Amino acid sequence: MAEPVNGDEPARDPRWRLSPTKIVVGIVLLVAIVVPLLVPTYSRVDPKLWGFPFFYWYQLLWVFLCSGLVGICYLLIRREERRYAAAHPRPNASTQAARRMADAQQQAERRHSGEPRRASQDPADRDAADQDGEDH
Repeated sequence: MAEPVNGDEPARDPRWRLSPTKIVVGIVLLVAIVVPLLVPTYSRVDPKLWGFPFFYWYQLLWVFLCSGLVGICYLLIRREERRYAAAHPRPNASTQAARRMADAQQQAERRHSGEPRRASQDPADRDAADQDGEDH
């Protein structure tokens, strides 16, 4: 179960949030799927295009239309994800590494100043501290 955010609302995965963009994308994809399945709309020979009956070139046209519609939907969803990510930054590996380096530096300063050392919660820091202890 998701942990509460600010005490009241459960944290939600943004991929499951319903938004206007996702509604538009759903409708566009529904059209791209349903329209080619409506056989009575293209079950005829005329008009011909370069000698091909309507039945064939209409279906081929929908192959290209559907791929274009799916591409547009992909771009819309990516744009929404990027906007969400920009509004809700997450700490990345480089920020965490910088934080660990700063903690290690503080611990080294404490060792040299004679202050008591804190027990670290991070197993990687404990391993580093154990290795430091073995060196002396």
